[in-house]
Amino acid sequence: MEKLKNSGTIDNHKDSYERAFDSIADDYDATFDSNPVTKQLRQIIYDSVLPILNENSDVLDISCGSGTDALTLASDGHNVTCFDISPRMISYARRKLKDFPYADLRIGSFENLHTLPVGSFNLILSNFGGLNCTPDLRPVFKRCYELLKPAGHLVIIVMPPVSIWEVISGLTRLNFKLAFRRMRKNPVVRMNNSSVPVYYHSLRSVRSVSRKLFNVGIVRGLNVLSPPPYSRKFVSKHPHVSAVLSKLDSIFGFTPITRAMGDHMLVVMQKDKTGKDLNY
Repeated sequence: MEKLKNSGTIDNHKDSYERAFDSIADDYDATFDSNPVTKQLRQIIYDSVLPILNENSDVLDISCGSGTDALTLASDGHNVTCFDISPRMISYARRKLKDFPYADLRIGSFENLHTLPVGSFNLILSNFGGLNCTPDLRPVFKRCYELLKPAGHLVIIVMPPVSIWEVISGLTRLNFKLAFRRMRKNPVVRMNNSSVPVYYHSLRSVRSVSRKLFNVGIVRGLNVLSPPPYSRKFVSKHPHVSAVLSKLDSIFGFTPITRAMGDHMLVVMQKDKTGKDLNY
């Protein structure tokens, strides 16, 4: 796999990511969306997103996948525009949103956000690590700032560079590759027969990039101590332990330091009302 350069442009190696996500589209809902841990996570995310929306808000869903979030938002009465790099993912999203004729679903990557009109959205959402496919959040955040209406919100769910669950899980099994996989140089994620680069974004980097654009509000770690969706066997084998760990997450997910060390990290930001200079 060719190494991605950490440049100032939005470079996500479109063909590689398209093939990778196309390869998992057919089984995505069965393996990921049907997972009870995933459903619990989505509810946590919706509890943060839906209250900040007014009636009939305009929402942009970046890296929408098979359209589960878009369907929830559309069913709540909002106008949804969706982007995903995978044509197969978009085909599944279209099926889910067939009863919402005004939903706008487009095949495209971060590079295609310029095709949308400035000041169009009340909320932009990027769920479950979509932004971990780009090495540089800066151009994405700048474009999101431009696309948002005054006081609009950007909500991202990204994978941070350290996951407490992964570290502990790996060390207890003497699997050091798992324990420290996010800290490796040039990490990749394998999807069936495709391998693509992944870029882990820390809370510090999110704050740095958003600094002149957004005011950071809610920060919450997801699956800090509790098993993430890929640990389905652990949840089945240890349901009571998993339930206790999930309750502990309601504390450690908001605690400074540990909130930035979950399997994913939820960050809710609001567009700076002063309209600061974007040349930075």
